[in-house]
Amino acid sequence: MDALKGGGERLFNAVEAARRIGVGRNRIYTMLNAGEIPSVKVGKHFRIQADDLQAWMDEDKCLLRVEDVAQRLRIGLSKTYALINAHEIPSVLSAGRYRVSIKDLEAWIVAKTAESANDSD
Repeated sequence: MDALKGGGERLFNAVEAARRIGVGRNRIYTMLNAGEIPSVKVGKHFRIQADDLQAWMDEDKCLLRVEDVAQRLRIGLSKTYALINAHEIPSVLSAGRYRVSIKDLEAWIVAKTAESANDSD
């Protein structure tokens, strides 16, 4: 892998990747160990290529748990469920649990940010 030799693209460690997608440390390791996110192991450590992480985030099948959404938005779990139940945050029901696509969540964040900027004018 060229990136490991210093001449390639940016590599994220697990904690950096977790911050990028808005999940916690335990969750990122669960996802990496399950092979949900493309990665390589260097010794005992996971490394994720920036392009691979972005491509994974851009996939429609990239779904976050409600807990991950709450963490990313820095709000409580009950508030997150309230937003989902009010259909403010788009979600899908998968195996009896709500999931939110990263793309939909990012679009919702952008819309809310623009809405807040317009309200302050």
